[in-house]
Parts: sequence; structure tokens; C-alpha cells
Amino acid sequence: MQEKLIISGGKKISGELEIASAKNSVLKQMAASLLFAGPLCIKNVPKLKDVENMVEVLEFLGAKTKFIGNDLEIDSKDVSGVFAPH
Repeated sequence: MQEKLIISGGKKISGELEIASAKNSVLKQMAASLLFAGPLCIKNVPKLKDVENMVEVLEFLGAKTKFIGNDLEIDSKDVSGVFAPH
């Protein structure tokens, strides 16, 4: 049985929704930043030990990182390393 949501009323729905950050998706986005040779920003990054460890790995490889509030700026332009430390 499939569930479905039926909306009636004929009124346009609009607004904003702030999505809670998720460590597992952020870590993948951080890793993917290495494929982009330039600055990018990941918004609403949780400040957890796993995230701090990934920042250290990115910086070891040559990326520049900077937290601005809960947003993480990553610039992978100068990445030259291919191996990360244990």
C-alpha cells in the first residue's frame, strides 16, 4: 500500500524551512569538496569531533578551511596531497 498526501484548497504554498544538519551528509560533502578546485561553502555544519577530524584531513591535503558561524568555507584550489594520515 502506497501512502500519499493530498493537498486541496487552491492556495500556493510558500515559505522557508531550516533543515537540521546531519553529520553523515556533511562528511560526504566535505570529501566531495576536493573535486572542486575553488572556494565553496557548506552551510549549517555541526561542530562535532568527526567534522573536526575531516577538517584536519582536508588541511593536511592542502585545502584551506574556515568556519564562519555554522558555515564551513573550503578552498581546495591548492590541494596537492593524495594520501591522508591515519
